[in-house]
Amino acid sequence: MRRRSTRSAHVMQAGKGVPMDIPEAAAWFRRSADQDYVPGLLALATLYDKGVIGKLGEDEEVALYLRAAELGSSHAEYRLGTIYELGWGPDADHAEAARWYRLAAEQGNPDAQVAMGRFYAHGRGVSQDENEAVRWYRKAAELDHAAGYYALGEGYLAGVIVDQGEAEAIRLYGLAAEQGSHDALWRLGTLYHRGVGVPQDNIMAHMWYNLAMAIGAVGDYRRDELAKSMTAEEIAEAQARAMAWFEDFRERQAAAE
Repeated sequence: MRRRSTRSAHVMQAGKGVPMDIPEAAAWFRRSADQDYVPGLLALATLYDKGVIGKLGEDEEVALYLRAAELGSSHAEYRLGTIYELGWGPDADHAEAARWYRLAAEQGNPDAQVAMGRFYAHGRGVSQDENEAVRWYRKAAELDHAAGYYALGEGYLAGVIVDQGEAEAIRLYGLAAEQGSHDALWRLGTLYHRGVGVPQDNIMAHMWYNLAMAIGAVGDYRRDELAKSMTAEEIAEAQARAMAWFEDFRERQAAAE
């Protein structure tokens, strides 16, 4: 019954086959949440997070995530980490954020593992420790997580990890880019632009900047500045490469759904 209620609510929320009705969807999520069904708790918390229902807002969202976390949800633990980190609802508390992130990370949540790496890298809520940061980034990367690949790549590029350096950073950025990470796409553009770890190549740099813009709306000023030193033929080639890469990316996404 709980699964059916939550599934029906998702259908109404998305408007699939029925008129979209957020309040009705919320009512079904509430029924499921009241039975301590974790997907129902998370779905209802998400509606509060997006501000599309009621005015209870942040306190209710926190309460729902707390209950889901008590029932073992690593996603709820991760969301509580973000809430305490940013101060949504409760005041910002980095030590409390780190506690929740660690609980989720130890359950294998890759978003939380990246967050723990970031906290160790910057000394937020924990003592600064670059080695520990890298350890958490590597755990996320081992789970094929784009943000984990990117963060680990940043470590290689910055020299925090020195055994392989720039070549390994490029490989990791490529893996993140294949999942649509706009940060990785932009970083690849900058590296080809400057010739760091790869031969300097304006066409490849322009291509990666184009893709960063298409997927994440970043990199436009770098691309436009670069274009001033390129011929029309070079720009056309870069755009053609970007279109081919993007089409392949969309096909991979469709196959994964």
